[in-house]
Amino acid sequence: SCLLLDGVAACAGAIGIEFNDSLYVALCPVVEKLGSSREIVRETAYRALSAISVQCGHSSVRDLISQNVPYMIDGAFAGLRHLTRNSVAPRILRVLFQYCDFSVISLLDDTMDEIFSALENQFGSRMGLLLPVLSSLVEALRRWFPNDVKEEQKKEIYRQSLCDF
Repeated sequence: SCLLLDGVAACAGAIGIEFNDSLYVALCPVVEKLGSSREIVRETAYRALSAISVQCGHSSVRDLISQNVPYMIDGAFAGLRHLTRNSVAPRILRVLFQYCDFSVISLLDDTMDEIFSALENQFGSRMGLLLPVLSSLVEALRRWFPNDVKEEQKKEIYRQSLCDF
């Protein structure tokens, strides 16, 4: 995995700004590795994403991920429909929750419905993959809407995020 991640970073370095044309293919697998349980894989994925960010003109890994959220959520959504054959979608969602801001909420309706449907239909068999996604979402919501923000402010922030899309 680490060699492949380094290879993707090297390709981004060689191609430069034109690597943007390859992001649709390359980004999800690298982001998925950022959610790995193995530290060396996570670190290598982060370095690869840093290199890709620089080569593609993004200010940071967070910016790279945030700017490409819509198609990554679409990919994760499709993966959730085939969870028995594709277990990477939950990791991609966990990483997105970690690196994105609250504006991602407006893109999550169908994805969250699919997660709850999968939990309902595959009770037990894939619960270990899906519950960490919900836990990551709760952590992200706490980060996006801290307790010191008044309830009315939270509603206004949420309304504004929906209006932006």
